[in-house]
Amino acid sequence: MFEVSCPSGLKGSLRGMKVRDEELFSNRKLVKSGKVLSQLLESCWLETKELGPYSFSGGKPNFDYLLGADRAYLLIQLRVASYGSDYDFRVTCSACKHHYMWNINLLELDVQPVSEAGQHHVQTGEPLTVTMKNGEQIRCRLLTGKDDEFFASLGTQDDGKILTHHLTRRIVEMQGKTHWREVMQAVEELEAADADFLWDATDELEGGVNTTFDIECPSCFRLQQVVLPFEASFFSNRKRFARSQMKENG
Repeated sequence: MFEVSCPSGLKGSLRGMKVRDEELFSNRKLVKSGKVLSQLLESCWLETKELGPYSFSGGKPNFDYLLGADRAYLLIQLRVASYGSDYDFRVTCSACKHHYMWNINLLELDVQPVSEAGQHHVQTGEPLTVTMKNGEQIRCRLLTGKDDEFFASLGTQDDGKILTHHLTRRIVEMQGKTHWREVMQAVEELEAADADFLWDATDELEGGVNTTFDIECPSCFRLQQVVLPFEASFFSNRKRFARSQMKENG
């Protein structure tokens, strides 16, 4: 049993993964739908001690509607409960294309609590308000597991619209517009600096684990920003996976 305390205040316990849990990632339909991470957490959750700001019936979290900050935290803790806190992963330098391994301690990642405004948003469902530098007020919400499913369902035609989709999913009302298509059009017309401001403002409200960090290439010494991936490889024997990937890539 592994005790966890999420950024929102949700508390409970997890067990380490079993073979049947790892095999969820071999279900292509489940992976493609984006539901695999919710199913994984559902399988490994043992006990709820405090619901925090949530009001799930039956006392057990509905992982589809858990805040993204809590889901990311729980997935990292699940990996720690299953394999320990040391995480080795393979990196390809964006500058010189050198392949190398990097190690981090998952328990040393910075964790920020969900803001009071964010907790109130979860409790009441009332939108959050972000005031832009020009005084415009945009009504927003925090992302949940359902949004993770949406992002997983995007096709290659959406590869160039990741920022647009992420901001659109966060916005409830902007410039008097509430329909997602109109909101998306408004987001596409945002100045880049304003988009960054809105992204950072909603991130600050959400809190959670800082899964973005800089690492240095041992070959050319170039700093590269890396985002911790929540893919099948994160929930497996990383050394075995890394060797197989290196073999596939020559």
